[in-house]
Amino acid sequence: MTKYENFESVNIPLSHPATDMHDTIYLKDKDLNGIPLILRTHNSAHQVEDIMKYGVPLKL
Repeated sequence: MTKYENFESVNIPLSHPATDMHDTIYLKDKDLNGIPLILRTHNSAHQVEDIMKYGVPLKL
């Protein structure tokens, strides 16, 4: 998962403390575009995928 998918897409700015190295696990792996990956820190990051796929309003 990228930083955008995990934070920005759910309105958590990259300046938020949750994006710091001690609160997020950053991986050495990168996605197909060379963007570093992180472990998902909360479930809401996947809600964006469902909204993009099914549209709004969306009940989860």
